[in-house]
Amino acid sequence: MSRLVATLIICLTAVGILEAIRFGEQTSLHAYHLSVSPGGNELLREPLHEGQSVTLHADAGDSLAIELDARGRQIGGVLTIAASNGRATLRMFDDKILGPGERDCTAAATDAWECKVFWRLGRPKMERLPLFPADDAVTIDSVAFNPVSILRAPATTFAGLLLFLALLVVLSPLIVMARWVSLRLELFILIGLSSVWIATTGVVSALAIATFLALGYFLVRLELRRRETRGSILLLAIGFVALVLFYFKVLAPYASAAFGQTSSLALPLGLSYFGIRLIDVIFAARAGTLREVNAVEFFGFMLHPSMLAAGPITTLAEFRRARIADWSITDYGSGIARCLVGLVKKFSADLLLAPGVLKLTQTVALNPDTVNARVVWPMLLGQLLYIYLDFSGYTDLALGTGRALGWRLPENFNWPLAKSNLQRYWQSWHMTLSNWVMRRVYFPAFMESRSPILAAVCAMLAIGVWHQPNFGWTAWALHHGIGLGITIKCRDVGFREGGVLARWASMPTGRNTMWLVGWALTVSWVALGLSYTLFDSYLTSFSAIRGAFRF
Repeated sequence: MSRLVATLIICLTAVGILEAIRFGEQTSLHAYHLSVSPGGNELLREPLHEGQSVTLHADAGDSLAIELDARGRQIGGVLTIAASNGRATLRMFDDKILGPGERDCTAAATDAWECKVFWRLGRPKMERLPLFPADDAVTIDSVAFNPVSILRAPATTFAGLLLFLALLVVLSPLIVMARWVSLRLELFILIGLSSVWIATTGVVSALAIATFLALGYFLVRLELRRRETRGSILLLAIGFVALVLFYFKVLAPYASAAFGQTSSLALPLGLSYFGIRLIDVIFAARAGTLREVNAVEFFGFMLHPSMLAAGPITTLAEFRRARIADWSITDYGSGIARCLVGLVKKFSADLLLAPGVLKLTQTVALNPDTVNARVVWPMLLGQLLYIYLDFSGYTDLALGTGRALGWRLPENFNWPLAKSNLQRYWQSWHMTLSNWVMRRVYFPAFMESRSPILAAVCAMLAIGVWHQPNFGWTAWALHHGIGLGITIKCRDVGFREGGVLARWASMPTGRNTMWLVGWALTVSWVALGLSYTLFDSYLTSFSAIRGAFRF
């Protein structure tokens, strides 16, 4: 148990150090005073330094250019402008007047004001906002930007994914026919299609994935042939996967800045899933359940186009059983129908939920100290429902495409938002990942510690760090790990056979009451945990949590 606690402390310390380093990285915000030269034939561009004020005159055509370099990330944050002696016009989607008495503006002193505006960069590159005097003149005292939401640019767009999956569905009958010639030919075709799609995301990403998979296959072959060193090979594989993911998830932005690149390298398509599959293959080889795997089967398993973007996570044994031997037109039609269900979910999330959640998120970011439960809970519950529809929609597209291609892939969701406790929730949410972590992390940790709470924290910490090794996901993991451990302990202690709660729960009234209370607590706990990952700023996250209990 001491080794497990020491490992947990080391992981949390490492995340803390990374967060401290990342917290010191300031967003690249610049402001420039644009004016016309005395001769009127040249536009002057003078940088505005920290602590420097500048007066903009309307009759002279003065303006201020506020530039933010996203560096390959999708950023949303609060732009704070302090000024005096007049009002200003900020040109965003439409003209926004800044000054005393305006929305999200406060009077700081005589003729001085401060305004906050939520600025969301739609593209992962430099964007510019122009600021003009709304009156004869205005003095700009300071411009600052506080990021509250930072996401890495995705390797591909939803439109690109949809186009690729549509192509797969159209070609499915021909690909299945290739199976009649040779099973290897079918895998060759699938590998080729995935390789072409990966190549369209960028040459560097494609080379990174090719190198990763080639070295991964080398480690698998080494494990299968040299069983006397199997412990060291397993550790080597885990370290290799961890280092690769650490570079792309953490170090890539710093490396890009060091080499003067304007944007950081996007996370290669499916890399996180490749890492889990590779480690699982090594585990299977180490346990002796995997005797042999050839290169075509290995790369076909890793690069199956249906599972490339968002899972599901399968083992090699499950992959071998997933091929539908008696594939027919019924499977093809069922696959198309499942894809349509996924599209309905995805568009419902993007068109119906996303705008409202975004508006509430902006309200919390602009007013972190005054928001209350009427704002925070709709935001968190809306975000939870959005994530479910979005992710399960992607899963429906993956499973539907796989069914049309002649593969029956495992389910990933089983109505998780209708479960009455946190344990059942995690048995129904992203089930392939939950099952994998249960096998590889929870059970070994429980056997080591005999503590369900400590084992649950280890399991959830593995999921959190796998998503992103930062404060938000670590806090989310601790939130869920503690909640899951307490749920398991309460079930074992509070509902023992013959106990008061067990007898009450066996009655219809007690059963329905327990389900309703458990469901409300479960959904509330899961939604509250999103406070840590919804905002990149831990101060905003804590403000949202406080606001959730401010009625």
